[in-house]
Amino acid sequence: MEKLTILHMQFSGLTGKIPKGISALKNLKAIMLYGNSLTGQVPAELGQMPNLWHITLSENDFTGELPAEAFKNLTNLEKFHIHQTDKEKTGITGKLPSFKENTKLRMLDVSSNAMTGKIPDDFLADSVYKGLDQLMDINLSYNKFTGNIHSSTFKDFSNMKLDLANNKIVKASSFLCQMADELTDWWEGEVGKVIEGGGDGCDAIICPQGTYNTIGRATSQDGGECLECASAKFAGAVTCSGVNEDSREKEILDKLYIATAGDQWSRNASWTGTDVCEYEGIVCSDSGAVTEINVTSFGLKGEIPADIWELPSLRKVVFSSNVVDLSFEGIEKATKLKELIMSDADLTNITGIEKAPPSLVKLEIERNSFEEKKIPVELYSLVTLKSLLIGFNGFSGKSSVTIRWCRKLRLGHVVLNHLRVLLHRVTCHRYRKPRESRRIASKQQ
Repeated sequence: MEKLTILHMQFSGLTGKIPKGISALKNLKAIMLYGNSLTGQVPAELGQMPNLWHITLSENDFTGELPAEAFKNLTNLEKFHIHQTDKEKTGITGKLPSFKENTKLRMLDVSSNAMTGKIPDDFLADSVYKGLDQLMDINLSYNKFTGNIHSSTFKDFSNMKLDLANNKIVKASSFLCQMADELTDWWEGEVGKVIEGGGDGCDAIICPQGTYNTIGRATSQDGGECLECASAKFAGAVTCSGVNEDSREKEILDKLYIATAGDQWSRNASWTGTDVCEYEGIVCSDSGAVTEINVTSFGLKGEIPADIWELPSLRKVVFSSNVVDLSFEGIEKATKLKELIMSDADLTNITGIEKAPPSLVKLEIERNSFEEKKIPVELYSLVTLKSLLIGFNGFSGKSSVTIRWCRKLRLGHVVLNHLRVLLHRVTCHRYRKPRESRRIASKQQ
């Protein structure tokens, strides 16, 4: 085990704490434990593993503070992820480390935890990427950070995705806002696009107090501005009292009803009430948040509005056996989505599904009306899927495509049909190299 360089155990059903003695793996460069049920604090022992450049601990049940002092020793660290999509759990607490010593860090995601305090003045202060075009992907959203966003902290990064939504931040400093014209490449050019459209570039970094946007910042899309909201006490607000989550959820579901000829549905009686949790086919959590939409064979017709992805607690959607199409624009907002089932429908393409959140593990889109008859390339990006059903769509392809797919899928199965090689089921429990590749490797040894 001393020669082990990558520990990849995502979705492996792990429980308990990260075991003591893990630092014995001195050559370990990457540890990826996404989507398990690990508990306790992140061990300071990780700081004794100086070769680590990639740490992913997201979607577990870690608590307590990050071992800031220990992490100072990880001078090769480039990626650190410990986000949660289940906002009902406490997650990581305490203050945000400065990561000053982690000079190569370029991807950081601590979103949806319960971290507090101000963003350190020396946050990423010694980054080697200052003044360079390297993308810095920093997600601090859905915590309890306070104070102001200072220009000195971020002004030297020309290419950044900085997500500050839904904290208790007062404002972006006037100096940072004045620099917006120099930060036009932020958010993949969105800051520049907002400015070109006559908007405030600072709003594209974070919505100011007294305004809100569902993602906490302005975009160049229609309706993407920061909307006035007198009750929004903090910058980066994602909701507005009077436009709260409950009323917004009803607005989204009522829009779905109207857009798909709800008055002609076979099962629509309860959809004219005031409580969305009483709508037939809707499942809510104990707190009253919509978690599931299942309208199989209701008789929907038309196109399902993309607003459904804004339901913050949505975990499962089922639109099967309806004559409907669906837009995947904005699917990344549905951060808890696990299952998407839309078989025997009228889906024409899946453009945008490649941005689906990593929580998505089940996708069923059999028997639809795809315009293109090749396996959609967007599917290759969905590497966290456990189950994928795309049969009876008239897709054609080669077996090499299917093999490449199996490499990316975790556990589970793929169901295909009408392929040139007439494969019906491919079980992807283990990927084996093609025979020729194994023969070459054997000779080399």
